[in-house]
Amino acid sequence: MFAVAYYTRSGHTKVLAEQLARELGAEPREIRGERDYGHLAMRFGALLNMYFRIKPMDLDFSSFELVVLCTPIWFGRPACPFRTFLRDARLKGKRLVIVLSTWGDDTRMAIQHIERELTGKGVKVEFSIHVVTNNLSKDELHAAGQELAKRISFQLAEPKLGRPLADATTGMQPKAPVEEGVQFPH
Repeated sequence: MFAVAYYTRSGHTKVLAEQLARELGAEPREIRGERDYGHLAMRFGALLNMYFRIKPMDLDFSSFELVVLCTPIWFGRPACPFRTFLRDARLKGKRLVIVLSTWGDDTRMAIQHIERELTGKGVKVEFSIHVVTNNLSKDELHAAGQELAKRISFQLAEPKLGRPLADATTGMQPKAPVEEGVQFPH
């Protein structure tokens, strides 16, 4: 059984994550900020590596084999409410897939931040993938979610093709983060 946990501010990541959850037959879990943080707060929060309070949610993922984590990127970093989720969620022993929603930014720094948050949590990041979501219509975001589900299913079915980013149980870091970019036409 799979779960898809996601944070969204503008709605792009929500459409993508919920379609992905439908395609994978996964339980969607939305990470919601305690309040609606404006663009300025999100920018400063990202730059200062802050944790923003999130609304109460089920943080126990022990019944899931795999958890797909989806977040937008702000100034090269994961969204602050998502960072809070990573800090507080019970993910020990879980296999993870990271999906980054971006406007075309370089995602290496975001992956490094996520890896730091997950270090020592006893998880294994199978791989990460990013999707350039700016200016995509809702239909294009649905199509992106469908394509992501196919890619995730394929990678997990063919373990020899999977390229782990890091194993947080050992803390070993690769020389360079592995990312597979997916850009969908506008």
